[in-house]
Amino acid sequence: MNVDRILTRAKAHAKKGELNKARALYTLLLQTFPENQQAKIELKKLPNKVIPNTISDLTQTQIDSVVALYHAGKTDQALEALETLTTKFPTVAILFNIQGVCYADRQQFDAAVQSYQQALQIQPDYTEAQYNLSVAFNNIGQLDKAIVSYKKTLKIKPNYPEAHYNLGVILNTQGQLSAAISCYRHAIKFKPNYTKAHNNLGIALKDTGQLKASVKSYQQALKLQPNDPETLYNLGNVFHNLDQVAAAITHYERALEISPDYIEVSNNLGIALKEAGHLKKAIKHYEDALKIKPDYAEAHYNLGVILQETSQLKEAVNHYEQALKIKPHYAEAYNNLGMTFQDCGQSDTAINNYKNAISINPNYAEAHNNLGVSLHETHQSVIAITSYHKAIQLKPDYAEAHYNLGIAFKERGQLNDAINSFQQALKIKPTYAEALIHLSIYSWLDDDLSRLSDYLGTTMHSAQNKNQKDKFIEPYKLLLSNLLHYRKTHQEYYFSEKKLPLLYVIGESHCLPAANTVVALKGKTYRIQSKVIIGCKMWHLANNQINGYKKQIEAILTTIPNNAKIVLTFGEIDCRLNEGIIKFHQQTNNNLTQSIQSLSHDYIRYVTETLKPHSKSIIISGIPLPSPCRQKLLSITEVQLLTTT
Repeated sequence: MNVDRILTRAKAHAKKGELNKARALYTLLLQTFPENQQAKIELKKLPNKVIPNTISDLTQTQIDSVVALYHAGKTDQALEALETLTTKFPTVAILFNIQGVCYADRQQFDAAVQSYQQALQIQPDYTEAQYNLSVAFNNIGQLDKAIVSYKKTLKIKPNYPEAHYNLGVILNTQGQLSAAISCYRHAIKFKPNYTKAHNNLGIALKDTGQLKASVKSYQQALKLQPNDPETLYNLGNVFHNLDQVAAAITHYERALEISPDYIEVSNNLGIALKEAGHLKKAIKHYEDALKIKPDYAEAHYNLGVILQETSQLKEAVNHYEQALKIKPHYAEAYNNLGMTFQDCGQSDTAINNYKNAISINPNYAEAHNNLGVSLHETHQSVIAITSYHKAIQLKPDYAEAHYNLGIAFKERGQLNDAINSFQQALKIKPTYAEALIHLSIYSWLDDDLSRLSDYLGTTMHSAQNKNQKDKFIEPYKLLLSNLLHYRKTHQEYYFSEKKLPLLYVIGESHCLPAANTVVALKGKTYRIQSKVIIGCKMWHLANNQINGYKKQIEAILTTIPNNAKIVLTFGEIDCRLNEGIIKFHQQTNNNLTQSIQSLSHDYIRYVTETLKPHSKSIIISGIPLPSPCRQKLLSITEVQLLTTT
């Protein structure tokens, strides 16, 4: 409200002798600014003479002519006519209401507010003026005043559906969803065919998690207006949230048929098609959305997700970066960009992107977890553990974070903590195959056959897709199942008393069969205690780089008494064609013989420098480590061994 302008207008009316009009403006001003001294003084100056109400002289024809000008789009002419009429008939509320409507049409909402308030000053129970004032307050962003005004409207006319609806819209934007739902239901009660109210009720019900009720509201809206693309889109979203992907796709496609340029529908249809496995169709819809709106950040992001998952990493990076150019505070894009760089082996760059995501959204559990993974990859296990703990604090049922925490504990030699973390992951996600395998391995090593049987009996992933995780899961599942069966049928090869001295075997999966077997070494009987480092090859220990495998050996050595007898069983050379030394030779064209000799030399050097201080008896065994597969007690002396001196 412009105080100076109102005072100027009031003085002008007073000067012309339009006392009622001047008095109305001063009174209006003092209602808002009761301490305005100039308004008080000028109001007192006005003569006590009141111009009689001359409404009887105002004809319906005059009102209709002004309304006709407004409807003809001749707002300026209508306002000129109203200026004359309001001067002549200053106590006729309808004229000020029409004047407010004309000002609103010209987007002059402050002037509209003043006109509506003048109408209400004359006639406080004027429903239309009160409703229009509410709309004007809403248009200038004064939502609290709009709410008060809508409530006044409904006091005057409780069965006003549009007022209920508009009040619901404002309450919805303020997060007052229950109150908004009540307003939408009242609007529908008084106007059952109110399509927008049914649609918005569906939105509010969805936002409060009442998905099935939301579906009913949208379906009712579609009965009234079958070809409304917005309602079709909203219903598709609810079906998507209900995991009814096929129904979601159907409604998105119908919405696009009606409104082909509806980019939000194209984007969400792409998401649903991706979930249904139709990747090419999903990509097409993302690309369609980007043709219409090249700066559509969400479409760039979602296209990046598919490209990342199909190993088109360079293209994925491009789309994530495009999304971030458009939307610099897009935490999810930073997170996924980090994951893509991690897949490219660029852990440091990945870490920076995860940190960016967290700086935007400190409560982003997935980014904290992923940061932990990259920190772990760069051998910053202590900080990685902190990141996993933060992810779990934010999202206690985050199974993957519990599992990753277990891996970090395992590699630091904190096996009890690792087991607890794997068990927690399993409580949240009972078929978490990777956690099941690790717990199965520890159960076998601890000779807890009952628990091992339970873990193996739980449904795990099949290896049909042959992805990297399946390559880890299925072989171990098969190995442990066979070992359990063998153990039950060949008890004579396993220890029967715990007093036997221990022979420590450190190695990869090849040392699992030897766990808890009884062996003879130089005429003395031992029980084997296996220490497994999954995936470790001789090469990992022979090179000069710090890595998780070396850290695991260092952690294991802290659990073994000094001067204990230790057997190492790591693959000297990985001869598989697609990995190991053969692949290295093909890529570098180095001399294969020299590579093998260098690898063996560096491995012996590592063993001598790292393990010798812990034991006077270190045995380096080939793989696989001899297993209890004979009909007599296995004697390690029967196997050719190299003992360091």
